[in-house]
Amino acid sequence: MGFQEDKARQAKRTAKMLRRIQVPAAKINKIKIDASAGNLTTSADWARARRDINAAYKEMDKIFELYSDVTIPDSYKIKVKFEIKKMKKIKIADIKKRVPNIVLNSNFHKGAIKALTDDTILIYSTAVSEGKKMTAGLLRRTQQTIVTEQKLNLAIAQGLSEKGTIQETKNKILIELKKELNEPYILKAGSKRYRANTYAELVARTRTREAQSVGTLNVAANVQSDLVAVDSHNTITPICIPFEGRIFSISGTDKDFPPLSDEPPFHPNCLHNITVTFREVLEQRGIDPYIEFANGKTEIHPTRTAHIPVSKRNIA
Repeated sequence: MGFQEDKARQAKRTAKMLRRIQVPAAKINKIKIDASAGNLTTSADWARARRDINAAYKEMDKIFELYSDVTIPDSYKIKVKFEIKKMKKIKIADIKKRVPNIVLNSNFHKGAIKALTDDTILIYSTAVSEGKKMTAGLLRRTQQTIVTEQKLNLAIAQGLSEKGTIQETKNKILIELKKELNEPYILKAGSKRYRANTYAELVARTRTREAQSVGTLNVAANVQSDLVAVDSHNTITPICIPFEGRIFSISGTDKDFPPLSDEPPFHPNCLHNITVTFREVLEQRGIDPYIEFANGKTEIHPTRTAHIPVSKRNIA
């Protein structure tokens, strides 16, 4: 199976995960709408709503964990295998001798895969936990406001209190709470709120890309290469432009190529990749144009004819 076929298989797996996450997410949003519509009328209703919400968040967390346990290792291994396959085509004896040093089931690679997977699960799980607190707090405030308003209305009806500022304030609070209840944001990361599938897709895309980059850097270490190349798709994203199409030194000690200060993903949903390259290969092709392009001395890429110079791109 080729690299593109592997990516297509992963895309199908991600789409399936997003569909599954929508089920518990829909349960949570329905409970929020019920609370907004006044369908939770007794203490038992509110208690059941809290239990159902906790269960739905737990289900959502588990779905993403199971997805990550398969997809992150797969992303890493696919990229490593792609790099190995590419290097085996290089007809330089010294490089060909280094390729067998890559053993995917070694502790080196297994440790990297576990760390990536654990971090991915933690990132999503943290957003689930914060989202659950946010939703639980919203329900609690809504219940308290409704109960207080009911008591206030009863007091007014009995002539024990007068309509006025207190009731108006409670009404305004309830309106704001209902507005928030009707919003579909049920996860929270930092100060931002997200829809469940939006955040799951964001984390999935970003972390699979990171797994590919870590796999590539580890392959470079295995074959004693200090150089990686960033691919090009004529981006107009400012943060990506300084990296696109250029060759970098991983250690930052190469005399000709600039240090790799960051690696893909350069931002959430970044599409860039890195790939291992070798000085010996570049020297065979003529290394000077690569050095000039990497250091910003020319906008003309040495080999990629589809590469559009940055000055000619429609960048806002």
